[in-house]
Amino acid sequence: MSTNTINQKNILYVSITRRARIGAVSGLVGGFAIFFVIFIIDFHLGLIPGTFYKMVGFPMGLEGISATLFGMVSHMVTAALIGAVFCACSRLHQKLELSNTNKGIFAGGTTGIVVYFIFFIPITLLVIEPLIEQGTQNDLGLIATISNIESVHLIQNMTLIVLGALIIHVLFGVIMGLTATLSMEQETKTPYFYKGKTLTAITLVIIVSTISMGIFYGIVANHTPPAVQQNELAEELSRIRTGLTYAKLIDMSEDDRLAILIQMSTHSRDLVLNEAKKFDKTIDEDINQIAYNMKSPDDLKFLQSAQISGIKGNDAQGKASIVSNGYMTYLRLEEFAVTSGIDQHIYLTKFGDIANGMDVGKLKANKGSQNYQISGINSNEYNQMVVYSKPFDMYYASASLAKMGSN
Repeated sequence: MSTNTINQKNILYVSITRRARIGAVSGLVGGFAIFFVIFIIDFHLGLIPGTFYKMVGFPMGLEGISATLFGMVSHMVTAALIGAVFCACSRLHQKLELSNTNKGIFAGGTTGIVVYFIFFIPITLLVIEPLIEQGTQNDLGLIATISNIESVHLIQNMTLIVLGALIIHVLFGVIMGLTATLSMEQETKTPYFYKGKTLTAITLVIIVSTISMGIFYGIVANHTPPAVQQNELAEELSRIRTGLTYAKLIDMSEDDRLAILIQMSTHSRDLVLNEAKKFDKTIDEDINQIAYNMKSPDDLKFLQSAQISGIKGNDAQGKASIVSNGYMTYLRLEEFAVTSGIDQHIYLTKFGDIANGMDVGKLKANKGSQNYQISGINSNEYNQMVVYSKPFDMYYASASLAKMGSN
């Protein structure tokens, strides 16, 4: 009788409980491998670490690091459950037995595909995506792109996420199946005392490693000290163009600056935006500039008005008003302040839709009262003011303009 035959017979005597434990650990191994791969992809693409995992956290009402950590924990728990069921089911029939590595790899890969089509696709397309979309809609049911920018980006990239997830599920299954098969083989060779110790040690290592990576990428990597960011920014800019500095980038025209920004990774753009936050510009334009040369004080009328609020991590405050002096119309920002950025423009839109909005002009300053002449624009067609940077696809502030006297 061959050694393989003996091993196959011995493996059949491993209890379902024991198999479930081996499977759970194998699932954690596969889950950690995928966890690591996803963060490597994020790093090389210059994305915020853990962006993929936020897809799970957003429908739960979580944001930022909380959404990322929730997604990471859910991923690892699910991986362990899949592994436990996978390995326990291998005892149900001799043909399902993990008798060699090739069979384990095939069975694991097949399981990954089954999990993808039976669970991932329905849950993602029928539950998670609708919940994310619901979180980006206003009371009228229209997509308000300013309300949850990260959610909108996930929706826009859902096709890429779904296709990429298939590869990730297959890779997870292959690693899980291989690990489970090798562990099952060791059951016939290793004393029971050491088996328990090994499984416990592997589990603890994976849990500690996952927590460590989560803390590093989710907290440390997103809160790099300013001095380190400055040096990194200087290196990124000089890599794109020799001698290029932040000051030179700001002095460029918008078109020339856009040509540079297109060459940057998402991470490099984030560094530029973080640098921009340090520089405030203040202006103080009096409302009398609007009322100048009016025939009668009664000609000054406030047509629409709203409080200004920040969007997704950006601070903003003040009041936006549409004001008429009888022969010209103005958009006025009073006691205004917003997070400083680059190429910030003011738009009048319908429910925050920039594509069909009207560009009022470049923001004069990120602090202080200011006036914008909009006589050529029918303000009645728009109900939301937005501060937006097109080169960075970054929303900074918004105000839902209501007609004066309306509820």
